[in-house]
Amino acid sequence: AEAAQRWYDGDHGPDAAISAAAPAAARCGTCGFYLPLAGSLRLAFGACGNFYAPDDGRVVSADHGCGAHSEALVETPETPVDELPTVYDDSAVEAMTVSRALGSVEAAEPAEPYGHP
Repeated sequence: AEAAQRWYDGDHGPDAAISAAAPAAARCGTCGFYLPLAGSLRLAFGACGNFYAPDDGRVVSADHGCGAHSEALVETPETPVDELPTVYDDSAVEAMTVSRALGSVEAAEPAEPYGHP
């Protein structure tokens, strides 16, 4: 109980400065990188498994937050990427004729009835 209280009151609890600066909806308990502990501490604590988070590899409270939540929005650059035109080089393609397989239907032939209404 004492360890849990230290963790909750410390740098990885809900009142830490980084947690206060993080978006309110982005709490560790709802993050895909949150790994809940076993036993009775499971409801309140887990380990952070996000390589890019400052709390990676540490025990955090479920109501802690850091801004590296798995559903955090990433801003995309405003400038579009220049796309080169697609170029096909068919100079090395060899044309060949293909005969129809046995039982195939010619395009001019009517389709076979399948009995569907």
